[in-house]
Amino acid sequence: MEFLETLGDVFSSVVAWFERILRRFFGSANDRRIGRMGFVRQSDQRVEVVAGSMLDRINSLEDEIQGRSDEELKETAAKMRARYAAAPEAPRGRGVPLAPGAVPPCSGRQPEEPPLRLARLPAGLRAGRTARG
Repeated sequence: MEFLETLGDVFSSVVAWFERILRRFFGSANDRRIGRMGFVRQSDQRVEVVAGSMLDRINSLEDEIQGRSDEELKETAAKMRARYAAAPEAPRGRGVPLAPGAVPPCSGRQPEEPPLRLARLPAGLRAGRTARG
């Protein structure tokens, strides 16, 4: 049994090594999502915010928000709660309602493109037989 445990440990370390190599080439899903928001981490651990990105636009609002009084912030919070309550539900139950005038997320396919059609296979190929056999 000890041999099997050692073999399992070796296998786990090889899989972890392989995952690290893949993550180094492709990045993690979290890194890609954060990169789309505008946050880029360089290989030497420097970070930058891409100009014009969502994160840059949010950061540009910081001075305006910090300059508001407590009463103005309370009014803003009340307006946002009312807007949130009046907004329609998000598509596919994602939990975040759309802001008025916002464009819902799309599937990536342009509306004018026809849907993909799959070719029908001959009955013999669908059953797992080869064309010659």
